[in-house]
Amino acid sequence: MCFKRIDKIFSSSIDKLPRAVGKSGAPNREALKLYREVLKVSKYFDWNDPETGEPYGQKIRKSARREFEIAKMEKDPLIVM
Repeated sequence: MCFKRIDKIFSSSIDKLPRAVGKSGAPNREALKLYREVLKVSKYFDWNDPETGEPYGQKIRKSARREFEIAKMEKDPLIVM
């Protein structure tokens, strides 16, 4: 399941993680995979935030989209990770 993959990413040292965007400007495949996994996992969060009433899955998707939009033009691999 994708939770095992996420645990593997978080338990790895930063030196072993894949590098970000190269000189060609091609999108980072690892970042895209992570984004897709976040979207898949967010489907399982079906309860609502008690303060706003918004479903947590929707909040997770919005937050992930915002984070990826912020890092879209970033060139520093550590910031992208």
